[in-house]
Amino acid sequence: MKGTIVTETIKDREVLIYLPKDYNLSDKSYPVIYIQDGDEIIKHKNEFFGELEKDNINFIGALIPTKNRLNEYTPWYSKGLSEKTPDFLGEGDNYLNFLCNEVKLYIDNNYRTKKGKENTSIIGASLGGLISVYAIYTKSDVFGNAVCASGSFWYKDILKFLEESEISLKEKRIFMSIGEDEDHCKSKCYDHIHMLDNNIKAYEILKSKLSDNNIYIKIDKSTTHCIKYFLPNLVLGIKWI
Repeated sequence: MKGTIVTETIKDREVLIYLPKDYNLSDKSYPVIYIQDGDEIIKHKNEFFGELEKDNINFIGALIPTKNRLNEYTPWYSKGLSEKTPDFLGEGDNYLNFLCNEVKLYIDNNYRTKKGKENTSIIGASLGGLISVYAIYTKSDVFGNAVCASGSFWYKDILKFLEESEISLKEKRIFMSIGEDEDHCKSKCYDHIHMLDNNIKAYEILKSKLSDNNIYIKIDKSTTHCIKYFLPNLVLGIKWI
């Protein structure tokens, strides 16, 4: 990785900001990508950003660590997946308000950014992918693109929301990925989530609202639900958008 990572405290949260290798050598402005689960991605920063640098993909990346992903990355309340797991508190709207009104405002005011929605992307995996697609709907004036790796589209009523919402997705761009083996889980508690089928259903709904050139789904053979497979698909998604 040739770029640099700086840490900023925005409100009460540390946000890690990736700056491309030529940021301090020019006066150019850059598109911005808001990256969910930033504390996990940063563990793989050389692999993640290094792959993008190989293709000269230049952007500012805001890596946002989550305080509680079960709550911040869910759009409304829902019961836990089993009696042994906590409920989802559905604080997604509050989280996205923080992202738009605090984090984006700070980055736009302190870094050379391209501020328009066509140059503003949100990405994530699993629940992070779910909230990224949700943001394309509810913050459509802010985010123009989303990358969703193995999105949690099993979440209660999310497919209904995607289908019935009257929010325009005109000119949005969405990259999705899912593994064929993601439904294979050791615990029978989660047999009902149906990752593959629900991602395909989400794709079909989104495709009906976007042009064919503005949405893509990559279905991987023999891949499961883990960071090992999320990373290359997030990278590929960024390259695609």
